[in-house]
Amino acid sequence: MGNDVFRHNGFTNTVTTNNHITAAGSDWYWTVCSVMTVSTLALMALSFFKQRSQRLLYYIAAGLTLIPAISYFCMGSNLGWTAILVEWVRSDANVHGDMRQIFYVRYIDYFITVPLLFTLLLLSCGLPTSTLLYTLLMGEVWVIMALVGALVHSEYKWGFFTFGTVALLFVASPSSMRDAPMPVLLDKISSASTPSALPGLSPCGSSTPSSGVSPRVVTSSLRTPRPSPMVSWIS
Repeated sequence: MGNDVFRHNGFTNTVTTNNHITAAGSDWYWTVCSVMTVSTLALMALSFFKQRSQRLLYYIAAGLTLIPAISYFCMGSNLGWTAILVEWVRSDANVHGDMRQIFYVRYIDYFITVPLLFTLLLLSCGLPTSTLLYTLLMGEVWVIMALVGALVHSEYKWGFFTFGTVALLFVASPSSMRDAPMPVLLDKISSASTPSALPGLSPCGSSTPSSGVSPRVVTSSLRTPRPSPMVSWIS
């Protein structure tokens, strides 16, 4: 049996769109929905192998797949959309039409999953709370500007897209990552500078002189930084 979703959900939603998805596009949305659903179940199953205090990253990752599964279910069902006048009418028969179908449910998905994605990444890096909140705010600005720009049919949409791009540049700028701690690297350095615990050996690995006079030991002043409070949630 073929995909008969358009028989149940047509292309009239207040207005009629003549530039919309095809049956092949709907099939692809259903495929992605299935993959995301299976991924959600797998992540939730894996979380049960961890203690409750160590499941935060699994819960966030499961949310990152569950929300898209719902949105792709809507788009595969040809729901959650509106029609907007196109700025330029094209001559190609495949995309010819003056009313373009815009899936606003996609941006609702982004509004929820973008903060979850940034939270997952920044918690893993152990960045401070201020950087986390700043990145989440810029991510939400980017999503909202993309939605507003998609719903505007005039050339003013490019103004909203520009604001969104600037917000995304703030997210991706090196300044948002420059204060990231390096606990793993510092742990290795500290371990390498720790005197050997083996009897009769100096920190450099040479034998201790028989006179009983221990060589001068130069210890490192490096200290492992205190982890961010948020890192303790996932440790």
